[in-house]
Amino acid sequence: MSLTLDEELTQIGAALTRIVQQLRTEGYLFQAEPLRPPTDGFAIKLSQLEHARPLA
Repeated sequence: MSLTLDEELTQIGAALTRIVQQLRTEGYLFQAEPLRPPTDGFAIKLSQLEHARPLA
C-alpha cells in the first residue's frame, strides 16, 4: 500500500520535528545572524558557530 502525498509530507514533517528537537537537546541548534533584532535578546554570530560545542 502506497502513501498519499499528504501522508508522506506528514511523515517527513514529523521526522524533521524529531531531528530539530534532538539537535536542540544536544545543543547543536543555534539561531545565527537574525535578519531583525531578536525579541529575546538571544543570537549567536556565524563566526561563533565555527567553534560551537554542545551545551550539555
